[in-house]
Amino acid sequence: MNTDVVRNLLSEQLGRYGAMSYSEIKSLVGAPPGTRKVVGADNKAYQVEVNAFWDSQKDEDIRVVCSIDDGGIRALKPHSDSIIKKKDA
Repeated sequence: MNTDVVRNLLSEQLGRYGAMSYSEIKSLVGAPPGTRKVVGADNKAYQVEVNAFWDSQKDEDIRVVCSIDDGGIRALKPHSDSIIKKKDA
């Protein structure tokens, strides 16, 4: 798995969620993690999983975690990163 491609995919995916409003992100809290396939710049397929949950207290900041793997052994320990959507943002 190409680490540079995965980092770019993580940044791209989290950027999409960072651009969403707090209320849009809030609607994802408690929902099953969203998964989808994406194709990286290396033309390989990757699985992306996104999960949103309260960071510390209900109805406050929300943490959005994105994990990416290529379906191989990395599926056991995917590359991950997260953002926090502030309630006042």
